Amino acid sequence: MLVMGVLAGCAGAETDHKAKGSQNKETATAAFPVLIKKDAAGKTVEIKEQPKRIVSLIPSNTEIAYALGLGDKMVGRSDFDFDNYPKEVEKVEKIGGLEFNVEKVISLKPDLVLAHASQMGSKNGFKQLENAGIQVLTVNDATSFKDVYKSINMIGEAAGVKEASTKLVDEMKTKLNDIKKQAEGGIRKTSKKQSLSKYQVHLKSIQLVKIHLWMKCFLLSMPKMLQVIKLAGCK
Repeated sequence: MLVMGVLAGCAGAETDHKAKGSQNKETATAAFPVLIKKDAAGKTVEIKEQPKRIVSLIPSNTEIAYALGLGDKMVGRSDFDFDNYPKEVEKVEKIGGLEFNVEKVISLKPDLVLAHASQMGSKNGFKQLENAGIQVLTVNDATSFKDVYKSINMIGEAAGVKEASTKLVDEMKTKLNDIKKQAEGGIRKTSKKQSLSKYQVHLKSIQLVKIHLWMKCFLLSMPKMLQVIKLAGCK
């Protein structure tokens, strides 16, 4: 999973979630059925009606769902310690971690389960959910910002909030571009006499830090990630 801290700043206030959801309701209903030609599990997922009950099996999917205004549809989430953003998610039922409780998920009667590529060891569990008539959408294990955008757009399309996902991705791109400009500007201001080689080394160090952040982001929530990005030199 990749850096997603900017989601907290781009998604707007938590109080806007329900407003976003209701605003897109009519358009979303007209957009179904939706066909996801290839999810991260390599399968085609057809969603005939707009999901009303959603279960997320991993923190990043939970945060994307809330950022897209789907909080009022969330009925299940993982029990990872960091699956706790935004705060209102704490009221949502827990269904386990990587080895999620299949019976518990089925009992919540979701019409869409947001899985993750890192859980491919749970294929048997996914099959049980599908046999119970529950659609399982497997989101990619993001290793680049492009992958993150793809995950957001995939969830947005599946949930019938494509307009909201497009807007969120655009806001993230703008935010990240601003951070990049600030970082590069900070390097130039450090010393006008700085040699080109040192400038290149500094840029390279930032790139390496970003790679490490991508590897660690699975353990961090989005708000914390934004702080880490800033500490990496983008402030």
